[in-house]
Amino acid sequence: MDAEELKMLEKACPLASISEMWHRSKSETIGLGLLILAVGGFLGLFVAKNVGPL
Repeated sequence: MDAEELKMLEKACPLASISEMWHRSKSETIGLGLLILAVGGFLGLFVAKNVGPL
């Protein structure tokens, strides 16, 4: 992921600044994975609460 992609991500999602911090560390892949998992988990909970059991 290059700097341009990161800037686009930051515009799309404020959490991208967290991934930028991870980018500077050596475990950037793990950090990005955790970030994606966290966002996915929040979206899953949000949908589950609003839609309810289908």
